[in-house]
Amino acid sequence: MTATLEAPAVTTTARVSLLDLDRAAKLLRVTLPSRPIARETGGIRVTGRAGVVSLESFDYATGGRVLSRMDGDDFGPVVLEGRALLDAFKAAGLGVRAVARVTADVTLTVPADGPVQVHGPNGAQPTVARMHIDPDNLPDLPAVVGPSVTVDGDKLTRAAGAVAAGASRDVTLPLLSGARVTFTADTVQMVTTDRYRLHEATVPASPMSTADLPADVLLPAVLLHKLVKLVPAGEDVTVVVSVRDTRDVWARLSWPGADVLLLSIDGDYPAVDRLWPDNPPHTAVVDRAALLAAVKTVQPFCERNMPVRLDFGIDCLTVHNGDTEAPMSAAPVQAGVQVDGMDGVAFNPSFLVDALEALDGPTVTLHMSDQVRQGAAFVLKPVEFTDGGPARVLLVPIRFGG
Repeated sequence: MTATLEAPAVTTTARVSLLDLDRAAKLLRVTLPSRPIARETGGIRVTGRAGVVSLESFDYATGGRVLSRMDGDDFGPVVLEGRALLDAFKAAGLGVRAVARVTADVTLTVPADGPVQVHGPNGAQPTVARMHIDPDNLPDLPAVVGPSVTVDGDKLTRAAGAVAAGASRDVTLPLLSGARVTFTADTVQMVTTDRYRLHEATVPASPMSTADLPADVLLPAVLLHKLVKLVPAGEDVTVVVSVRDTRDVWARLSWPGADVLLLSIDGDYPAVDRLWPDNPPHTAVVDRAALLAAVKTVQPFCERNMPVRLDFGIDCLTVHNGDTEAPMSAAPVQAGVQVDGMDGVAFNPSFLVDALEALDGPTVTLHMSDQVRQGAAFVLKPVEFTDGGPARVLLVPIRFGG
């Protein structure tokens, strides 16, 4: 009888930059679903090939891929518990000073079977369990191929933040939770609305052929902002849109070392562009920081459903809560006021703060249409806020007694 010897199981080690894993963990924490719709969507596929380690997550609507250089032999793919892996990366870097993080490495020990061990420069050695899923059965990130534009990452991040505040948080209105992204020959425009306000921002983009322009895409506004905030400063972002059919439209955002895939929200976005006022006759030019500070001073004194009111005076405006029983007002703010027969205007205080924070300029201009009396109250058409920059906001005023 001849004995047979089995080949010993191979254990692979790979060294990866701690900073690269920090960046990977931040992005994958956003793309990884908090409540996976299926068990496999809670995993992260890790592969080491030709000196590059790839970490991927995908839940059929959002995907993320991060690439980093590694020093070691090829391994994988292996599917690991997603949240546990990200927690292990965090533990591996705890206590490592910022100066040391620049050159610090993390070693991944990947056995042929069993948990993967993460060795941090701080001595931590957390282990991460494998998911008993065949990597070949894990859904692949869809290939998003189509026309593309390139935009400045810093400007895209600012624009996404300017419009995210205007998106609806109402779970019964998923369409309004999205940012409508429109491509022109040399711009990318984003618009959000929750029916009470309208936020818009435009970013310059590399020229593209008009014939190649895709249809509008509707991307989750808050998620989009969280993702583009992770773009390293000074980097460009390439946006690719792939239209397979009306219900299968994907956008891929890429920057060095990372790809993010977002499925467009299905539905027809409201025709909001017609809401912008056409040359309203009344304006007030105000120092943006001073007005924002005044509104935040008064805001805590606005009880539930109470608006904050801006009263116009000679070369100034005053912010107050409009409560006759417990009045509260901030110091008058100097302003260039050009109004005729208009005493003031009132807004939801949170919406007004969001509008002022969405703009960047030192001054903000309120563009107001003529007010109309209905009974004992004045009703204003929506007020436009601009600062001469790429963003603008439209707010629906709140009625107040006249």
